[in-house]
Amino acid sequence: MTVYQNPTCPKQHPQHLIMLPTADVFDCQPLSSKAEAALLAQASSAWKGLVDNAISSESYRIEKVVRNETTGRCATLRKPRDTINMNQDGVVAHTRTRATIEQAAAFFYLDTSIKAEQFARVMDELVEAKRTLY
Repeated sequence: MTVYQNPTCPKQHPQHLIMLPTADVFDCQPLSSKAEAALLAQASSAWKGLVDNAISSESYRIEKVVRNETTGRCATLRKPRDTINMNQDGVVAHTRTRATIEQAAAFFYLDTSIKAEQFARVMDELVEAKRTLY
């Protein structure tokens, strides 16, 4: 395990320390063909649900508009319901950016430490270790 100090917290109190696993703690045995097919089917279903929910959320009214004081960017917030389970509430934030789809995808491809640092700063999430499990 690695101890990470949260860079967004000016005071490094013990509650601001986060324990993160490193890549070497994962020991994944090979999947059977059946288990792999089941995981891929589940991932495909989850992806379809995510896209369906994102598209349907546009039909809900805007609940709030928020503005980031640092960047000046605005985001609209909606409170849609899940397309499969209508009892499940959701929240969707939408903002605009000037980037191609390739540039947006490249932002999430953390192949250098500089890109990982930029990702951490923008998303307020740290990628401590990266490893393909399967």
